Amino acid sequence: MIENLGPLQNIPGDLHELIGGHTCVRFEYEHHRPYLKNPEPITLQVVLGLEGTSLQCLIAEQLPKDVDSLEEMSRFLNRQPVNLTAPLPLDPVYIPKPWGREIWFSGIEERGVSTCREIPIAWLLDIFGLQLGCTTAPLLLKILDPLPDENIGDLYFELHTEKVEVYVVTHVDRSAWPDGVGRIRYGFDQSLLAEYDSSAAFLGAYRDAVRDYERVRRQIDSGITGLETEERQLRQNMYRFTALKQIRQGDVITVEPLVPHSLQHGVRVIEFQTPHYERYILSFGQQVVTQDHWNTDQALEVARLDGRPFKGDQTNDIIADFDQFRVQRIQIEPGNAVSLGADRYQILIGIQGSLSYGPGTLINPESAWFLPPAGNDVEIYNHTEQPGTFLTATETRLP
Repeated sequence: MIENLGPLQNIPGDLHELIGGHTCVRFEYEHHRPYLKNPEPITLQVVLGLEGTSLQCLIAEQLPKDVDSLEEMSRFLNRQPVNLTAPLPLDPVYIPKPWGREIWFSGIEERGVSTCREIPIAWLLDIFGLQLGCTTAPLLLKILDPLPDENIGDLYFELHTEKVEVYVVTHVDRSAWPDGVGRIRYGFDQSLLAEYDSSAAFLGAYRDAVRDYERVRRQIDSGITGLETEERQLRQNMYRFTALKQIRQGDVITVEPLVPHSLQHGVRVIEFQTPHYERYILSFGQQVVTQDHWNTDQALEVARLDGRPFKGDQTNDIIADFDQFRVQRIQIEPGNAVSLGADRYQILIGIQGSLSYGPGTLINPESAWFLPPAGNDVEIYNHTEQPGTFLTATETRLP
């Protein structure tokens, strides 16, 4: 029998207080949605059950009133419950971009909200954030998957004032880069900068080159034809002010605030970043569809001009260590296991091989998981004959 608790406003950190002497309870919760343009709250129906020592839940906008158990409710919805005391599988959300697509695993934003077993993680974290160790937006895990075509598959040349990013290169398309060595546009060309009398003179020349290109770019976007040669020449002149770096599969690229950057076509990366959604576009080799202007002048007021080291540590341990979060790359040899335990949540994604935790649960390349700070460590096993590798990110500063 499911005990009905009615509407609840506050959820205790110890969910056993809600269960009380019952094996299953249901309640209503008003969920606010500040991540949407229309943030009107919605009332969610929640079922929370105890299966042994596991706390499991189902959440929907409407649930039947005459169902007597979590198991029956799961069958009715044709959906598996979420185990709040075990790693939560994160479903991919595909976000189309002019240069290809992003694949989000922990995004909470107007353009897309990631899910766990079809339940939006925004719902889970709002209701059960104390239990899951995350009461605000989590670190954002996504994959950047640009097209292999030159220019068309190049990302915006942009910078961020707050957002911190780390890329791990997982694939370089040989149709785009036959030798397997891809590229990222990262900062400004230091040799060219040294030829100018001052940084201001360099930026002035770069700004003029961007404006010349933007003029032709907008003419082409408006439908004017016959400008292909001029567009290509002006684009090359604009980009000669920037630094183009070589990157290979397995490389780690760290992107700190105020560093202009642009991943190039045919280079697929896993990205962890702080959950900020601000950006300033300096330039783009095709039409920008998400805004009607570039942010060149504003970005150049704050852009870093110094030559920044762009590759992180390649060792099998901490590959990125920012003030906000830390990323580890962990390899498990055949027959071995690794224990993951922390006093805060982690986000995990597989990058090589097939690993497992628990009976029948596999961690394959690009499968992602949210790990709550459970009382028991999570054991990751390698039962195969090949090495397995995964990434895990942890916030180093929590409110």
